[in-house]
Amino acid sequence: MTHLKIQRSPQSFKDSVELMMGYVRHQMELETADKMLYFHNFAHVQGVRRRAELIFDAVRPHWQAELNQLHDSLDLERMRGLLSLAAIAHDMVQEFLPLKPWQARRREMGVSENKTIDKLLGAIAELNADLANQHPDRPELQFSDADCEVLREAISATICDFDPSDRAIFQPYLYTDEEKSKVAVILALADIGALVVEGIDAFRQEGREIFLEENLDFVPLVLHPQEIEQYPHETKIALRDNLLGRARFQIGFATGRINRLAVETSSLPAQSLVTLQNEVFSYANQRTLEELKTTTPTSSDTSLEELLNYFRFDRIPVTL
Repeated sequence: MTHLKIQRSPQSFKDSVELMMGYVRHQMELETADKMLYFHNFAHVQGVRRRAELIFDAVRPHWQAELNQLHDSLDLERMRGLLSLAAIAHDMVQEFLPLKPWQARRREMGVSENKTIDKLLGAIAELNADLANQHPDRPELQFSDADCEVLREAISATICDFDPSDRAIFQPYLYTDEEKSKVAVILALADIGALVVEGIDAFRQEGREIFLEENLDFVPLVLHPQEIEQYPHETKIALRDNLLGRARFQIGFATGRINRLAVETSSLPAQSLVTLQNEVFSYANQRTLEELKTTTPTSSDTSLEELLNYFRFDRIPVTL
């Protein structure tokens, strides 16, 4: 790992967090170019950070009231900074299984997240050492062991699994009976919460980006559809089948996000749930799901042209 150099000495813990965010952004830009990451890139984590901070700010007044009653001095502003860093850093490393031609590339569950944690905490250790040398009388500038544990748990909470019973993507962390980190719960909700927070357009944008990232062989075809006729018939059939599979998958994904939200938010303060429902998770309803279902092509006789018109790959903003 390249040694993290301090260009400008931080004057507060917030500055230390910003310094780490700059490091993470640089690493992600390198990773994006090297591995052709149409989805797991800096634009994605910025969106996750935005959603995470919305959730945090909706819940924060209720946590503050609880802390006041308990005379607890927990620094919620520090917690918000750690949440923002975890959101920006949680996809810093992407490790894929060996790629086979014309097959979707896949990640082994938890590997990318654990490598991300190791890389982030390694960089933090370097930063702490530099800060200890430069500011030996200001330990508050450094990341504490407790801070590092918050970051570790939060990034681990984003590990996803698939439930075949309802064809839903979910994060096992949110379904354990153990006491959960506030930061971890919020990051998990924000990570795969584009639909319920931002609506159908954002959800579809993520879907087309994920398809490209996982199906690199099809990238030239969908980004340059005018050239599709030059490809063999079997290639066009494979593309159609893959796009149809992705469209159908999106319905299961969306259904899981909406139907599981009540369980996944159960560890947040009960007083905040009305605010979250009305102001943050405003698309988490059956109306959204019905609109998505009626406007997503899932029929077996859907043509390749219809699917390309639906996915609108011309809306991909990232040039790799």
